[in-house]
Amino acid sequence: MATSCNSEEPAAIEPGGTISGDAGKTLIVYFSWGGNTRTVANHIHDLIGGDIVEVEMVVPYPDTYEEVT
Repeated sequence: MATSCNSEEPAAIEPGGTISGDAGKTLIVYFSWGGNTRTVANHIHDLIGGDIVEVEMVVPYPDTYEEVT
């Protein structure tokens, strides 16, 4: 379950995608090294809307997984 809150009361996305409570404004913030999280974040954005922001590294991680780990 994902949750958000505002000055009133929290909103929740129940399993199955039902939004309950006062949803207010939505902000999706994500970091994706290999692109998998970006894909999921964009899918969530397509479903619920709102603003979406990708966190970017000042000094990027290496390109290969082996170098990262």
